[in-house]
Amino acid sequence: MKRKSLLMSFLVIFGVLLSLNVFGRNVQAKYWKEYYFKPREVRVIKPVKIYKMKIAYPLYKTHAVASKILRKGQKVHIRDVASYEWLVTHKGWANGYFKAHGKYFWQCPKAKGWYKLVR
Repeated sequence: MKRKSLLMSFLVIFGVLLSLNVFGRNVQAKYWKEYYFKPREVRVIKPVKIYKMKIAYPLYKTHAVASKILRKGQKVHIRDVASYEWLVTHKGWANGYFKAHGKYFWQCPKAKGWYKLVR
């Protein structure tokens, strides 16, 4: 009797673990990487100050050299990077963050509440 209940409990636990594995979400890291680092076009809904950063090596010496205010209704592209909240790009602005010998890039230190996703 004890052996039968032990076998039954083992089968129940095995069945639960198997069902969790079968019905679990299979998310590939590649999907999240493509979604997360893709530049997003946004519309500014609140004025926000952004900073032009001069890239220096070592990177802790990178510093702000200029600033500007994004006006309400302006369309820009934002992108998430590891070291800053948002990397802001727009046609005609310096964007050397992803270039081999880039000198400047624009960044916004405010995480949320200033933009609305366009596409």
